[in-house]
Amino acid sequence: MNYITSGNPEQIKTSTVLPNNNTTTFHYYHPDPSSNPLVKPRCALNDGTCTNPSNFFVYNSDGDPVNCAFQIPPPGEEPCTDIICLDSLRMAIAGVEGQLAQGYDPALEAHWQQLVSRRERSVNGLVQDYMANEDWTALQVLLQADANPLNQRRLVSLALYLEDWASVDSLLGQFPNTNVEDQQFVQIQQINRDVLNDTAFVLTTAQETTLTDIATSGTTESGMAQTLLSRLTGTVIMPQIPDIGVSGLRESKEQISIKVTNKLSVSPNPANGELTIQWAPNTGLHKTSRLSCKW
Repeated sequence: MNYITSGNPEQIKTSTVLPNNNTTTFHYYHPDPSSNPLVKPRCALNDGTCTNPSNFFVYNSDGDPVNCAFQIPPPGEEPCTDIICLDSLRMAIAGVEGQLAQGYDPALEAHWQQLVSRRERSVNGLVQDYMANEDWTALQVLLQADANPLNQRRLVSLALYLEDWASVDSLLGQFPNTNVEDQQFVQIQQINRDVLNDTAFVLTTAQETTLTDIATSGTTESGMAQTLLSRLTGTVIMPQIPDIGVSGLRESKEQISIKVTNKLSVSPNPANGELTIQWAPNTGLHKTSRLSCKW
């Protein structure tokens, strides 16, 4: 059931009868609201005018009936290449998520995963197009329309790229703190922000410890920490090799023989489990560099 509120004739409300009788998400096409703002209903999912939005999207059709023709490409075909199609995909994802909230279904979960994968392919394609055309406003609108974790990270990256430090600080300050990887992302990007904004940046001991801890944590954020740490200190941390058991590893107690040149040291020697190689580079940028390997 949909109805128009009596006090605000431009505000469409959707049914909120509990537990599971909410209106199916729909698209509302309206004329150009510049001459009459009442033709564009409020509280849509994609306009941010209400704290509790109703279950519909709004689009300015501008009198063109072609804008009302949209559909999600079937599986296997090209991803969405426009916002209307992408919004349809998002609507389908929201619908499946609503069904999953009522009870787990393996087939429905697989369908949801497929839809999310297609959404990411579509977003990635649009991001590349907008960046190629330097259409930063359209890119920001695209990412803000769907506040999933990947888009939140993309927004931070966009603000860093544009050197919009105030937006970077605001985004990081409001970033979700729901798991360890969210916390690590914020820590890394706060350091990255300082690096990009200060040509005379010097990494503190505390910051180096933070990056090292994340780089060796084995989470999805460890790669970014490894890259930043290598760039700032010359430290290279190799990815951890999964422990496949003693039977899967060739053990040796032979002493490792390495020709030491150019102030290079190896410790411990012989090694078992971790090997650190430390040297003094000739670039003059850092006092020492080290390579730590674990297996």
